[in-house]
Amino acid sequence: MTIEDNTSYVLLPVYNEEVPGKTKGLFGSELKKLYKEEVLLDALEKGKTLIYKGNEYFLDERIS
Repeated sequence: MTIEDNTSYVLLPVYNEEVPGKTKGLFGSELKKLYKEEVLLDALEKGKTLIYKGNEYFLDERIS
């Protein structure tokens, strides 16, 4: 599996009662500018979280 540049992905916030997060949508090309592909694949395939703009998120492929 690879992170495709034109595929839309979604960052789902880890639940935090004190700091509620919002879902973020990014294309693969944008994500690859921020993180190494190995980190993205670990997040997508193994459920590891990513830190984006100071908040913790899960990564998933956007389903339209």
